[in-house]
Amino acid sequence: MVRAFSRARANTGNRMEPRIAIIEMTINNSINVNLFSRQPPPDGRLAVDKDEWIVSPAHGGVKGTATFFRPRGLWYYESQPGSRPRHTVYHGKQLAQPVGSQSKSFLQGASLMSISLRKQRWCSFFDGDPAVSAMVMVYVSEKDAPARPLPLPDNKQERIDWAWSQYEKQLERLEWLDDDTVPYLNPYTGTEIFAEAFGCQVHRPDNTNPFALPMIRDASEVASLRVPDIDTPCLSILFDITDELRRRGGPDAMVKLVDIQSPMDIAALIWEKTGFYSTLLDAPEAIMELAGKVRQLLTPFLDTWFSRYGKDFVAHYPDYYFPYGITLSEDEIGSVSTEVFEETFLPELVGLSNRYGAIGIHCCANATHQWEKLRTIPHLKLLNICQPVEVVKEAYSFFSPDIPQFHSWCGEGDHTTWRGQLPRNARAVLTATAEGREDALRILDALRSE
Repeated sequence: MVRAFSRARANTGNRMEPRIAIIEMTINNSINVNLFSRQPPPDGRLAVDKDEWIVSPAHGGVKGTATFFRPRGLWYYESQPGSRPRHTVYHGKQLAQPVGSQSKSFLQGASLMSISLRKQRWCSFFDGDPAVSAMVMVYVSEKDAPARPLPLPDNKQERIDWAWSQYEKQLERLEWLDDDTVPYLNPYTGTEIFAEAFGCQVHRPDNTNPFALPMIRDASEVASLRVPDIDTPCLSILFDITDELRRRGGPDAMVKLVDIQSPMDIAALIWEKTGFYSTLLDAPEAIMELAGKVRQLLTPFLDTWFSRYGKDFVAHYPDYYFPYGITLSEDEIGSVSTEVFEETFLPELVGLSNRYGAIGIHCCANATHQWEKLRTIPHLKLLNICQPVEVVKEAYSFFSPDIPQFHSWCGEGDHTTWRGQLPRNARAVLTATAEGREDALRILDALRSE
């Protein structure tokens, strides 16, 4: 059986318990289930309805013995060797073609099901399900891995090919590594994309990501700044790259969001930095006007992105699955007072969270003085802080249990002790890097141990 399915859970009253089931199934909605759990039902013969288990006999048709799971209405079976090919079934109807036949989606069978289960776990994690208090992601280092092409306009095809090869490797790991990683297509960028759209020159080093050079040095320059369209070349190339990746991967393939910063952070890229902060104190209305223009570009870009590639995605950094909403970087707030943050940065974070329904925030600034206000942002579903270990430890205590956390440190030493190094009520993402397959499986089992 596919290893990723071994930890599927089903609702049993007020608690979540592992369940394994044996099914006899036909595509015309005939299902015969022998369910084994800690407290098996007395009749042992069950069928599946939309939202609950009901007793129903199976009848007729071609049958196969299989492992059965129920993530949000998606039913799956994998037939025994020599029987029919594996199928994905939705309420008794065939959803995907048998593996090996032609399909509009690159994802089929076991891969599609495993990804669906992982998404369900992320949703439960964000929703505060006590049975899913920790997510585990294990990165596997690659020896002699090809270098990632820099995100330069001339490297368009190389970027597509590299991103596709990484996606294929993630799908391969899906077959043997039962962590919570959701494979994704990666139209990666630097931080420059929106500042460049406004007209900033871009410095493109030979060995690292490009970055924007500031173009505004005086408040008088803001009024004449034109809001660009999303079809400007530095943005349209991102849609071109992602369209091609989606063409290869099909509509079920997850897309990683490009590098999004808050409007205020993007304004700080467009405006020369020292002048930005002095103007924020002396003439904040000019800063707010610029941030407003950035927002006029950012929201149509995101609206188009989500309508084109779906509302669920993988965040730019760190790479967690997000079922809906927006994820972004907020890295300038460490340099301003709590009062300035509350008057300028906080309203736009609240506005974006309300507009898209949820928000995940990355922050690598020394911004402990802003934590109290960050915690008030509605629908804040995940916070990522990249700071020294002692600061991160403070964050786990401060934001638990209300906010799920995915920080730059989540434990040290023996992996079996990592959960115990965090507050008991923390909802956390645990990550580690492994050297090869066996090491990855060992680390995964250790991090999942209670």
